[in-house]
Amino acid sequence: MALVFFSYAHADEAFRNRLEVALAMLKRQGLIETWHDRRIMPGEDFANAIDANLEQADIILLLVSPDFLDSDYCYEGEMRRALERHNAGSAAVVPIIVRPCPWHDAPFGRLQALPTDGKPIAKYSDIDDAYLEIADGLRRLIERRAQPTDASTPDARPRPHGGIDDVRRRVVRMLRLRRFKVSLIVLVAVIVIASSWFVYILSARENQSQERRAYAEAPSGRLVTYATDAAFDADVKRHAQRRTGKARDYFMAGQRDFAAGRWSQAISNYQQSIDAAPTVPAYLNIGASYEFISDFSQAIRALGLGLRLADEDNDDEYRAALHDGLAHVYEDQGLDGPALDHTKSSLRFSEGEDLSTADAQITLARIQDDSGNFSDSLKSARVALQIFEKLQDQKGTAVAHNTIGSAYLDRGDFSEALREYQTAFASYSEADDILGQAIALDNIGNAYGGQGQNDDAKGAFQKALTLFRRANNPQGEGRALNNIADVQRVQGDLRLAVTNATRALKIFGKIGDTEGRAAALMNVANARFLEGDYPRAREGFESAVVFYRQAGLLLGEARATGNIAEVLRQQHYYRESLDYASRALRLFMRMGNADGEVNTYLGRGSTYLLQKNPRKALNEFRSALKIAEKSGNRGGQAQAIAGLAGAYLDLDRLAESLAASQRAIAMFRTMGNAIDEAQALTNSGLAHEKQGRHAEALRELTNARSIYKNTGAHDSSLMVIEEAIKRLRRAPANVTRSTRKLP
Repeated sequence: MALVFFSYAHADEAFRNRLEVALAMLKRQGLIETWHDRRIMPGEDFANAIDANLEQADIILLLVSPDFLDSDYCYEGEMRRALERHNAGSAAVVPIIVRPCPWHDAPFGRLQALPTDGKPIAKYSDIDDAYLEIADGLRRLIERRAQPTDASTPDARPRPHGGIDDVRRRVVRMLRLRRFKVSLIVLVAVIVIASSWFVYILSARENQSQERRAYAEAPSGRLVTYATDAAFDADVKRHAQRRTGKARDYFMAGQRDFAAGRWSQAISNYQQSIDAAPTVPAYLNIGASYEFISDFSQAIRALGLGLRLADEDNDDEYRAALHDGLAHVYEDQGLDGPALDHTKSSLRFSEGEDLSTADAQITLARIQDDSGNFSDSLKSARVALQIFEKLQDQKGTAVAHNTIGSAYLDRGDFSEALREYQTAFASYSEADDILGQAIALDNIGNAYGGQGQNDDAKGAFQKALTLFRRANNPQGEGRALNNIADVQRVQGDLRLAVTNATRALKIFGKIGDTEGRAAALMNVANARFLEGDYPRAREGFESAVVFYRQAGLLLGEARATGNIAEVLRQQHYYRESLDYASRALRLFMRMGNADGEVNTYLGRGSTYLLQKNPRKALNEFRSALKIAEKSGNRGGQAQAIAGLAGAYLDLDRLAESLAASQRAIAMFRTMGNAIDEAQALTNSGLAHEKQGRHAEALRELTNARSIYKNTGAHDSSLMVIEEAIKRLRRAPANVTRSTRKLP
């Protein structure tokens, strides 16, 4: 029985229901069973259920429509995995054209679609005809897949050839020549020489056979042939040379792909090198390649196998390198405990002040940074810097400066971070390392962004993008595009943000970078959220959760989960929003991620405000502010202060609300964060209105409305602003009233 999986956009649910009815006879005959996301039970993990059934499906139906092509989850998640299985031969993908759309340009455009000729179901005058064509087509597909595949039999008929008859005719013609005797003598001489050569070859082969085999007499008296030691040695030498040559050829091809950032091709070549002859360098490099595409389980497996070989060879240098690689992989997943253990092992196998020691110190610095131990992180990175400088390793020196800069960045010291990143850029420039320069510029952009200098940040990211392209590094190109989109989103240019994030998404999908795809989906979803398109925003965040889980990235999963909570809050599903926020907070606390904790407390505080519970909201915003101040998160501090202004407003503590609003407005304006500035202006305007200061209120609210309209962002606050402006314009100019409650 074949499992049929429906991949569809929820806007086409009616078509899916009708198609399932049309396939009823196939189900009654026991030919198929069907599955779609409406079969997911309450409490079941949504993403895991879809992934599991998609992997088990024999036939995958893509219900194609404009909504399907527009859905990030359907297109980037389900469809791409379906085509991977189709190309591998483990499943059959059938596009079902539901409504007119440019589906021929999609990756599945080459596949035979149903109904006949890809005519959309919606175009049929009698749609029952369309569903009948689909059912018949699927029946034929199922019957064909059920038939055993016969091996093709070669044509055994004899083919015409000259053979002995041709030889005989040539000899007869020769005998008829006038110089019969001479020809006969020549012929005899040729035969004699050929016979002698044949005898010589037989003799040589017999001697070789005697070297390669010997005979023993069995109890029955029969002679038994067996191979000699010489035969074994010769065979081993020949096969070893062949396998070693293949292993080297594939390894060198992998090196070229690795240098060009073609991680998937590099993995394929390194694996073939390992299949020919397993070596520690191949395991080390394939592990690094898997890490670059965020396939952490495969990276750990490859590095572990390499470590086993290094242990057999008692090679401390490779032991240090492999433990350092494992530390990187665990650190990328936010698993600081195992990462720290492997870093310590790497340092144990390192010898004094060598490159292995410096690399391990860099990894240690990153782990300490992730744990919030910024001072320890700076110390470890500076130890590495001293070693690199002593060894006159310019690239290593640049890496150390980048690591120091990241510690300052996470501590909130953006000016020091910028200085270190600029020093790293100079070191990479001296080494003529284009890729290193691109990475340093990307970091410089992050430092500018942290200071709220968004134009400078965007400029740095654009320069990084140019260099990543020159270095032919698609992963860096995707990252730079996604960072540019992030700045554009903050600046309110949502259309361009979606365009660039989508371009990044395609690049990450092409190279198989799961983490990159998740990050780009987050950017697109954030822009949809600001546009007020909450269903598509939630779908994007849910897709990001799936990819982050596949990559084993808890931090990304926590952020995407927190964003889902924010979407639910905007849709007024407050209880569900608080549930998702609690999940996210647990993940952030588990990793000790202060920024994530700040954002989650801010979201929960906003939800409590909407639930008309300002006292609980006040506690949440105070928690956010305390953590943000401790970690030096200026953006988090500004947002927490803006949240406090809203809570004070609902509690009629108007003077405190106005003071907090003005402080938040100034901070957001300095950072160039227009949308959050608009929210703070809204709180300020409403506080002025409650105090009866209508002119001040109207000014603040009008400014807030202008920001929302100029940026194209939509927020539930916009409706509050419009209502307040109408209310103020209706009120008499000379009336001053207060809504403060009497004791």
